[in-house]
Amino acid sequence: MPDLTGSHSRGVPARPGTTSPLTLASGSPQRSEILRKLGLEFEVVVSGVDELTGGDPEFEVLENARMKARAVARDGVVIACDTDVVLDGKALGKPADAAESRRYLDRMSGRTHEVLRWLFSTVRSGPDSNAPP
Repeated sequence: MPDLTGSHSRGVPARPGTTSPLTLASGSPQRSEILRKLGLEFEVVVSGVDELTGGDPEFEVLENARMKARAVARDGVVIACDTDVVLDGKALGKPADAAESRRYLDRMSGRTHEVLRWLFSTVRSGPDSNAPP
């Protein structure tokens, strides 16, 4: 599996002499695996954006995905995603470590919760590709 901890990694190598027309704006190994299973050539570029937290969970998930896509804007297709779990009307956010992950699971056990997920994509080509989508 490729190292996705840096700012740039290849998912599936592009053909020699070509650039990848698809960019995944996420360091998530699961999202990379989905694209690999589809047989797509893509480049991983981690956006590094500071995600919104503490407000309306639905707005935040959509806006976080949009910000990630815009942060890595380039020619071709950029796909960015954000996911959060909502319990009692509040987003849990990404667990900081395994212990916090376990606490989240304990809190959700036997209770109804929502999983919010947004996928945001941009398509650019040509000389104006540096303009905001």
